[in-house]
Formats: sequence, C-alpha cells, structure tokens
Amino acid sequence: MIPFQIGLIIFLIFILAIVYQDERRKRGSSRKSARLSKLWHDDKDRRKDTRINTKIDVLYEVSSGSTIRKRASMSRNISLGGVNLALNEKLLPGTRLSLQLNIPKKTKPLFTDGEIVWVKEVTEKSPEQKEQRLFATGIKFIYINPADKTMLHSFINQKVKNAPE
Repeated sequence: MIPFQIGLIIFLIFILAIVYQDERRKRGSSRKSARLSKLWHDDKDRRKDTRINTKIDVLYEVSSGSTIRKRASMSRNISLGGVNLALNEKLLPGTRLSLQLNIPKKTKPLFTDGEIVWVKEVTEKSPEQKEQRLFATGIKFIYINPADKTMLHSFINQKVKNAPE
C-alpha cells in the first residue's frame, strides 16, 4: 500500500509541476505582449487618420542656415496627420519643412509645417524607361491652421466617398 501512495504522490507532484510551468509561461508571455503593445501604441503616427493614395503637387521649403531651398514634389498618399512625398533628394528624419499642397479643384493652396519621420530609397522607371532614384519620405504635420485642416479633411472625405468599393 505504501509504494502505491508514494507513486500517487510523485504522480500528483509531477502534474502540479506541469501546471505550474504552464502558468508561468502564460504569465511571461502576457507580460511580453503587454510590453510590445505599449511599444506599438506609443504617441507616434500609427495611421490613426484615414490615408488616401492620391497625387497632389507639393512645393516644399527646406531651411538650412541662411539658405532656403524650394523644391517641387508629388504626394503618394496623404492623411490629416501627414503626407508621403517622392523626393529627388534624401533628407534626414527630424528635418523640418514648410509645405504648400495644391489640392485639385481648390483655388488656393494649403499651407502646413511638417517634420520628416522616415525615409526609404526607391527606384522607379520613368516613361522613357530610365531608372530614377527617389526617396519615399514620410512627413508628419506639426502645424496646420484650422481652415486648411478643414479643407484637407473635406478633400480626404470626398475622395473616400467617391472611391470604388
């Protein structure tokens, strides 16, 4: 009888050890996902706003010291929070820009200040089949006056409403 009881006790200890390890693994995994969740849901732009793919003529201005350079570009997509531009030059994240967005069918351009948050080199072919070196550049709007923001919001909503489903 005693060997049976000892065997039963060992078996129960073995089961408890498995359950304990499983619970520890679950707790550790939930802590990791909580840390990842916190990392992912920080205050950076995580596409909170509706983003539309559209081409808009954009003039951007970069100030470096006493010189101001104005260049033309084309948007790839836009939201209330920012714009993705195709630039011919590589500008570094953190660079501040003044932007003039020429919204189609609007009589006056929209003005905003932005900051570059990411840059990715891309190669595209021109109509003449020549490779062109461009930099897809994500720009976060850091200031836009209320009237221009309303105009941009209206433009995005109209595009979303007219998009084929």
